[in-house]
Amino acid sequence: MIRVPIQKEKTGNAILLIPVAALAGMVGLALFWMGGADRRNADQIVSKIEGYRLHEGHLPNPEDQQLMKALGFKPAAGWIPDYEPLDSSSYRITLLGGLDGPFWIYESKPRAWRYGYP
Repeated sequence: MIRVPIQKEKTGNAILLIPVAALAGMVGLALFWMGGADRRNADQIVSKIEGYRLHEGHLPNPEDQQLMKALGFKPAAGWIPDYEPLDSSSYRITLLGGLDGPFWIYESKPRAWRYGYP
């Protein structure tokens, strides 16, 4: 009879791996949820911009601080989320989640969000 040596499993690494993986999952979920909240807020701003455009016949002026706050933007070095009129009838909203992107970008002509760079 041939005896094959059985190696004992190292459980120390597995015990450490489980809490680390759980923590990474919770952090990822929290970041995903916060990003979702930013998108929901930005969707509300898009609806308000579209309502303003229908009522007034033009896009909101980003220099009008009172109007921008009423639409749901937060003042910063510019506005949060970033608002950029592209021409007299189209605009872009960018959720700046970091310094070097990629970013969530809403463009009014296709009326769609995309993940990428402006």
